[in-house]
Amino acid sequence: MQHPLFGFISGETPPASELAKVRRVYANGTPMKLAWLLDMSPGDWITHDGMRVAKDAQDEIIARVRVYAGAWEALFWEDTDLLDATRESGWLSPEGLWYGCRTVWHDTVAKLIFRQSEDALGTTFARVRDREYTTLPSATGRLTEAQAAWINARGYRVGQKEDYARREAAAWVAKSGRPLRRDRGSGD
Repeated sequence: MQHPLFGFISGETPPASELAKVRRVYANGTPMKLAWLLDMSPGDWITHDGMRVAKDAQDEIIARVRVYAGAWEALFWEDTDLLDATRESGWLSPEGLWYGCRTVWHDTVAKLIFRQSEDALGTTFARVRDREYTTLPSATGRLTEAQAAWINARGYRVGQKEDYARREAAAWVAKSGRPLRRDRGSGD
């Protein structure tokens, strides 16, 4: 049998999972954003990305649901810790709406928030990994006016880091007047 969050071997009757929408509290008493957690009674929760966390007396359970076959996509995720507008990585809609997330959660956000695969979402949305690395929507190969305005207003760059390294090297060559050596192993 696979991990309870990710489905089950074909032919098995999928067991139900008890999930809770929980507001956890930081050590300083500040409440965290809501999170859907798998209830592994009596002492642990499991997060959507498979991390085990200990239950705490200050955990506030907002709702409880039962899902089958790990079907977490059916839950309402928009008010949870998956999205964080303060993050430098995330998805940028064609209308210029920002859906910030952790760098490694692009696929999870695509699946749980937008109910699409990462590739499908990337046809119209720009995938932003950080200020230096933005993947253009694959359907058009360019940003919409709203996406370009959002990117430019916040000082982000479009393309991949390697593209910028090549441009910086070319600028250095132009400024210095000396060509870069391409083959360092030949002794030329």
